[in-house]
Amino acid sequence: MTSKSSSSEMQPYTPRRDARRNRKTFDGGYGHSNDKEIPMLISKSSSSEMQLTPRRDEKRNRRSTGRMKNSPNSNNRRSKRTFKATSTKPHDAPMQKKDIYFALDCEMVGVGPEGLNSALARLSIINWDNDIVLDTYVKVQEKVTDYRTFVSGIRKEDIESDSALTLEDAQYAASNILRGKILIGHGLENDLKVIGITHPWCDIRDTTTYQPFMQESSMKKGQSLVLRPRKLRDLAWETLGKRIQMMGTEHSSIEDAIATMELYKVVRANWEIGMMKQVHSAISTVNCEPKMERPPVMSRFRKAAIEPMSDSHYHDTSHDSMPQIKSSVTMQASRPCWYPTTQKQLQTGQIVQ
Repeated sequence: MTSKSSSSEMQPYTPRRDARRNRKTFDGGYGHSNDKEIPMLISKSSSSEMQLTPRRDEKRNRRSTGRMKNSPNSNNRRSKRTFKATSTKPHDAPMQKKDIYFALDCEMVGVGPEGLNSALARLSIINWDNDIVLDTYVKVQEKVTDYRTFVSGIRKEDIESDSALTLEDAQYAASNILRGKILIGHGLENDLKVIGITHPWCDIRDTTTYQPFMQESSMKKGQSLVLRPRKLRDLAWETLGKRIQMMGTEHSSIEDAIATMELYKVVRANWEIGMMKQVHSAISTVNCEPKMERPPVMSRFRKAAIEPMSDSHYHDTSHDSMPQIKSSVTMQASRPCWYPTTQKQLQTGQIVQ
């Protein structure tokens, strides 16, 4: 038995032979016990692990060093992720209502003879949250003939103070704030005109031109009713229940701007739907204008058939008159041809036959 086992172990190792031996061992065949074969298998696996080639040993060392570097307790800089971002914010903040809707109101003083012309004296702008965005006095370049203090609340020291802006600076500040925004106000046509700036009509929400805020009236009896703007004081009292611009008190541009913003908030949904219809109708009318269509390229190269002329065009050229036409043509051909021959004759005007 000993010689057979030693001779079998000396035979070359093959995977097929190993599988057959394992099957015999676990089945209990050939008288081999499990206690003898299991240590032999373990010894073989351990011996195969101990036989490492230099290349395999190098790979194992490389893996172990990599685990050490990537361990959480290591102080390696490469394990820490560093981001080189230009901004600390993950994304731009979305625009809110306070960044889109602005209300404007102005206070004016009288210039020119009898103070009939108006000049900008105070400019106020608020946002959706009724926060003051801009509130400044404006220096008047012309001579003020009427300060209108009982209405505007403007005094001489206000527009001549060092904190007051020039008209150019006020225009620049208002343009930067209102560019691309929805502008709300009462009588914005006059306000924008006195400031000296413009704004797209589709971005203007004027309470003096909104039909639900207007009233029907006629100048004389028997005439048709016409929509006319109402005073901001009446709109604020009927719609908001607020009293502004009381008789005998000075007006405040901030208070008026807040009132127009609150009026817009009440009817915002219906107002925007109506404005969308107006914009859509304006776009459709522009697209429906007749345009000169250019003919296709090949149509310019088509051959056109010429219709024969009627007999009325040949009433003077009958068959009997054909010899006369031929004789007149020969006579014209027989006439001498006069033409200049030299440059000198061209200058003097002489010609030869």
